[in-house]
Amino acid sequence: MTPASTKPPVPGKPLEKPAELSAAQSSRFRTQMPQIPGVTQDVAAKRRKSQKLIWIAVAAGIVLLVGCFAVWRWVGRSHGSNSTATLEQTPSAASPELPLLPPPARTAQHAVNEIGTLAEFSQPWASKKFQYSHGLTRESVSAIVIRLPGGNGRSAASYWAILLKAPYGQCELEFVTDVSQINAKFGYRASHPMVVDSCSSTVYDPLKTGTLPNGSWARGDIVQGAGFRPPMQIEIRIEGDKLVAGRSED
Repeated sequence: MTPASTKPPVPGKPLEKPAELSAAQSSRFRTQMPQIPGVTQDVAAKRRKSQKLIWIAVAAGIVLLVGCFAVWRWVGRSHGSNSTATLEQTPSAASPELPLLPPPARTAQHAVNEIGTLAEFSQPWASKKFQYSHGLTRESVSAIVIRLPGGNGRSAASYWAILLKAPYGQCELEFVTDVSQINAKFGYRASHPMVVDSCSSTVYDPLKTGTLPNGSWARGDIVQGAGFRPPMQIEIRIEGDKLVAGRSED
């Protein structure tokens, strides 16, 4: 049977619209987004968190730039004030002249290299040992000066000064005036005093000249032994009545 409230449709007449559905009925036909537990809520939360971090980073960068600019301005002002203060403290008048330094005193080198007086070398073959001080290194080494025969002893050519350290060796040279001792110890028949090196059995003749490695000549030729060159020479000067040692070979 057909319900009483339902009328059969009349042919040729459009159907009447049903009454508006209730809110509950209309909501029942709406399409709803699927709710996936733990997914939709997490994505939204992460998005909000990411946006918040971006704004925090931007704000921190702005604060940092402002702070750097403030420090730069402060340093510039401080430097400018210090420069101004320095200029203000500089007197306009010229600085007073410093007093002249006193003349240099006589150095210890000159005192050490003053060998002695000419009176100490009144006879040929007179000799004297002394400590020679190098000008640059201030090294003090043993040396000897010998008055040679001939001349009156008033010129530098009358003297022969040498370092007592053997060239290219460690032994100390000796000045031997006893010619018989030279013959007995070194087997060389000397007619006048000689300079000897006991380590290499070398005999140097003060009256003869020998060749140096650079081709120049020097007094003290090797007449016997295994020496390489004459002894190291020292320049001699006469200042008044004193004998003074000058430059030496290196």
